[in-house]
Amino acid sequence: CVHPDWRRGGVILLLWTALSRFMVSHGLDTMIGCASIALDRDGDGAEASALWHRLRRTHMAAAPWVAVPHHPLPLHPSSAADARVAVPPLIKGYLRCGTKVLGAPAFDAAFNVADLPMMARLEDLPARFRHGALSG
Repeated sequence: CVHPDWRRGGVILLLWTALSRFMVSHGLDTMIGCASIALDRDGDGAEASALWHRLRRTHMAAAPWVAVPHHPLPLHPSSAADARVAVPPLIKGYLRCGTKVLGAPAFDAAFNVADLPMMARLEDLPARFRHGALSG
């Protein structure tokens, strides 16, 4: 976790470099997690649905990696507005690092968020992150 005031390029570069070093030093090539999308702004998941519809067209993982949530977020139908939805900064950063979306978002009622499953593969990371991991 990084305080919002420090979520800038240099800090993110350090985090991704350290993460890729960890992966290399432990013989890992793939990392799977989730990116949470707060539902408190729209209450019904419309933004999370639109983001899912947008990202599944542009950043979807290959079929063998697709995941299906146990508790899916009820999705709104896809629309032309999907292209206009703002990508949250953290997810935008993940996507710039070659991260892929694994499937539709899950609904986490305890935290009132939609969790979008994500996968980062060492081979997909941009060279600036991999270089520090492989030379360090």
